[in-house]
Amino acid sequence: MVKKWFSIGLMLLCMSACHNLPVMTVAPVMVKKTTFFQVSDKNGNTLLIIEPYAKDQWRFIQVNSLGAPISRQILHKGKWHNDGFLPPNIQARKLFIAVYTMLNQQKNGSHTHSDQFLIDTNQQSDITTISWGKLQWTIREIEND
Repeated sequence: MVKKWFSIGLMLLCMSACHNLPVMTVAPVMVKKTTFFQVSDKNGNTLLIIEPYAKDQWRFIQVNSLGAPISRQILHKGKWHNDGFLPPNIQARKLFIAVYTMLNQQKNGSHTHSDQFLIDTNQQSDITTISWGKLQWTIREIEND
């Protein structure tokens, strides 16, 4: 009996882990086919690759410095789906949401500051700092000629 209630409680806890993530409703149109970002955080540097698949569908891939995938996820009509056999990665999904918000800000040309995000772009060095609660990323777009 205790085992049954423990498994139900664990399942509810797992389902509520993604509940507080913002919902993405409208995807900005990307000019480039593939965009590369160097991301720095407290864990080091990673590479973020963003590919638009079709209308309202983006693919986010984060790899470490050796090229091993950390997370691969697809954003389709505001819902996230894992791409491949990697386990769900909430930290990576938060990064993807933050970069998505940054791209929306660049498209609309406005400065974004809400109760969730603080996005600060340094125009002289093309470096953007995104803060979300205790998380902070430094992001720089890499030219892909």
